[in-house]
Amino acid sequence: MANLVILVANFSSLFFGFVLKLPQIYALYKKKDVAGMSFASTFLELFSYSIVMCYNIFNEFPIKNFAEYPVLVVQDMILIAMMLHYSKKFGITFFAFLGAYNAIVYAIAGGLMPKFVVTFLMACCTPLTALSKGAQLRAMWSTRQAQSISVLTWGIATYSCVCRLVTTVATTTDVPLITNFVVALFLNFAITVSAIYLQRQEKSKVS
Repeated sequence: MANLVILVANFSSLFFGFVLKLPQIYALYKKKDVAGMSFASTFLELFSYSIVMCYNIFNEFPIKNFAEYPVLVVQDMILIAMMLHYSKKFGITFFAFLGAYNAIVYAIAGGLMPKFVVTFLMACCTPLTALSKGAQLRAMWSTRQAQSISVLTWGIATYSCVCRLVTTVATTTDVPLITNFVVALFLNFAITVSAIYLQRQEKSKVS
């Protein structure tokens, strides 16, 4: 039974990880408005996903435990480019950032950095995750706008955290990873509930 639960959790994480940001990308494309969305949140989330990905690769953990993270990184990059485009800030700076980002990821995942540095970065991942989710919550509540926020994306993110908690506890019992998933779980849920509430408020005002 335990093996079946782990198998389902792994499959769910991989499947939903591959499509996690697609509803948000579509919602942004449809609205063409970044109101209620946070640049800081998306950038911090990108860094957090990247650290988890590199940490797993560095430690040679089973690829099934983190296979969705490279896809999530690409999806966040697309989302950032779209946000910059719709806010008329897209330019050469984005490509410079992309080049620097790739160099750093290669250095970490390729084993060019000492283990203690990689472990420290993973320890920083939980505060980064908290700051990322907190920035998104603040952006929504300060503007009281959430029409560009995809409830489906954040709901899937909440469920994925539950699945990753199961698989991580079952296969590695890695404390930094488990802590990161617990924090992300609660904050993803808070964003989901907040988005639903604010969207309903906006609809009631229109009607």
